[in-house]
Amino acid sequence: MQAVKLLFSQNNLRWSDIKAWLTSFVVHMLVLVAFASITHVTIEQSQLFLVRSKIEKAIEEPEFEFQEFKFSTEASDQIGGENDLNVEGSALAATMTFGEALPETVVEQEIRDEYFKVDVPTTIPVFQPSNAELTEMITVSGQTEFVGGVKGAMDRLAFEIAGSLKDKPTLVIWMFDASLSLKDRRNAIADRINQVYEQLGVMKVGSEGALKTAAIRYGGDVNLMTNDPVDTDKIGDFIKAIRSIPPDETGEELVFSACELALNKWMPYKTKGRRNIMAIIVTDERGDDINKLEGVIDTTRRYGIKCYCVGNASLFGRQKGYVMWTYPDGYQEELEVDQGPESFYPEQLTLPFWGSQNLPLERLSAAQGPYALARLCNESGGLYLITDESRAAYHFDPAIMRSYVPDYRPVEIIRREVESSPAKMALINAINASSIERISAPVLAFRADEDARLRAELTEAQKPLAILDYRLEQMLSFLDNGVKFRD
Repeated sequence: MQAVKLLFSQNNLRWSDIKAWLTSFVVHMLVLVAFASITHVTIEQSQLFLVRSKIEKAIEEPEFEFQEFKFSTEASDQIGGENDLNVEGSALAATMTFGEALPETVVEQEIRDEYFKVDVPTTIPVFQPSNAELTEMITVSGQTEFVGGVKGAMDRLAFEIAGSLKDKPTLVIWMFDASLSLKDRRNAIADRINQVYEQLGVMKVGSEGALKTAAIRYGGDVNLMTNDPVDTDKIGDFIKAIRSIPPDETGEELVFSACELALNKWMPYKTKGRRNIMAIIVTDERGDDINKLEGVIDTTRRYGIKCYCVGNASLFGRQKGYVMWTYPDGYQEELEVDQGPESFYPEQLTLPFWGSQNLPLERLSAAQGPYALARLCNESGGLYLITDESRAAYHFDPAIMRSYVPDYRPVEIIRREVESSPAKMALINAINASSIERISAPVLAFRADEDARLRAELTEAQKPLAILDYRLEQMLSFLDNGVKFRD
């Protein structure tokens, strides 16, 4: 102390002045510290008031579920004068950092992100299907099916009729080809149809009178077999009418004219009676009035009428097919009938496959019905049911052939496309040239006991081959003209 006083005295400073200055300094420092603490508390209170108001607002919102708040119990500064909420860590830092400079919506989002976890479950209930639904057959429409003969076809039709009856009352229109070659199939259907209707009765589908049946026969002309549809209790008379169909010997098949008459005759059952209509064609040929195909398709699609066909498969790329006919004396003969092709234009050269006795490639099944009938079934959502392979000697797996379905676009579109393409037109011309006449197999055995006779037989045997050679040259010229347009 004496040293300090000596220092001050040497600098002309009095101790009383020094003491007053020190006192003033201390007082001012205390005042500054007091002001600093008051400013700090005021900022924190304002921020906590904002935080508290946002938390209370968030709690009032019903769509959020919040977790429990967990605060540190360690020693920390008490914030605010009237609440007991200790805020520290990242929340405090965020509050002090952003303060009132942030918009209210941003602060609210920060609070929600920090304290609330929105976890709304989106579980969709899954119901266990019943046993009936698991075992129920699924209707497949617009396709060709192999059903294993008339019996299989009738069973499939019974299922289709039952499905229609579950929807609403139904009118089933049968259209029978009256040609002599179809007599056995008509009788087989007559034998089976009563069983089908009894089966529908056992299934108890539809109410009484829900199922009505009508029929038409066609050949060179079209005739009604039932003027008015009959109920199920009159099915016996309907079966007798099927068995008594007179054979048509004209060789014509006006199948689409029959469809046209049936739709015009019984359409009120659809428009006024609110019934489903199913049209079932029974035939073994393709039909000769394809000019009416598009009109029939348009009507069936407009009114939602499904068409089914119990028919034969076409031979691949061939217009002709074969059916077996049995004469009264038991003699059997193959009859050539118009069954194809499966596409609108034949798409295979009609060439003889000599030497293929083990595998006659002239009778290769197309695994599809004729173009017009198959397309009618396809467009209307029905089914083409193949009951046999048209006396085909060889056929591929039907599952494989589904990848090679013919072009079922409208006739005019196909015709314009072919006529506008020289390459396609050349192929069609070559095919038409190959199918003008049938070339018989060459004779390979000759009598050689007489020289003159041997020469005569050799000369005669060369004539079919000369014709074939000419046809091959003609076909080759057509194909040569189209080669340059192939790309």
